[in-house]
Amino acid sequence: TIRERRFMFWNFSAKEVDREAFLRRLLAIDPAERERGLFELAMDIHAAGRPMGGEKTPAHVFFVPQLLEWFPNAKIIHTFRDPRAIYASRKKKSESAGRRPGKAGLRRLGVAFQLASSLHVIANWRRIEKYHRRYQEQFPGRYTLLKYEDLVLEPQATLERLCRFLDVPLTETMLQQTVINSSFLPDGAAGFETGAITRWRKHMDPLVQSWFKFWLGSQLREYGYES
Repeated sequence: TIRERRFMFWNFSAKEVDREAFLRRLLAIDPAERERGLFELAMDIHAAGRPMGGEKTPAHVFFVPQLLEWFPNAKIIHTFRDPRAIYASRKKKSESAGRRPGKAGLRRLGVAFQLASSLHVIANWRRIEKYHRRYQEQFPGRYTLLKYEDLVLEPQATLERLCRFLDVPLTETMLQQTVINSSFLPDGAAGFETGAITRWRKHMDPLVQSWFKFWLGSQLREYGYES
């Protein structure tokens, strides 16, 4: 069943949901709006009574027009990050997760493997950047870009801007953050970790850094990432 398989975001909430209550709400969904109804049900349960619900699956960036059509009062916050930091984080997670025989063999190729494996991040980042430009023009007032680096370096000013965008008050709790699911730090570390912004420099070969600049030079400069 949907509840037992726990797809994506549902995984975090499924254990706490009463099966019968979930079934009643599921059956009450209008068949003509099944996809929207299922998504709304999952968000509502995951919100667990909080005043504002949301969902952060990265692939939603491809469906922003559909989401805004489904939820006319919704607003989209698109989180952006230096692609080199994204690659360094994924590289670290892959190395820490245990190497499969095939991947271990490829990694022995060293920099050549890194150049090839980084192309996926480079291509996706370029693709997402184009979506950002489109949405920025198409949905003014309903879509905004949040640079991860801005949040880490200037949390209060950045959150104040986001709260104005969402039309909600800033609270002290928003500034009291802990690390969750970091590639480099244990869960529970307190505060906004500024080292995450430039850590990629220590975990990427200089040739791979130049590789990113070759493919993304103008975009990196435009978003303040050129260094």
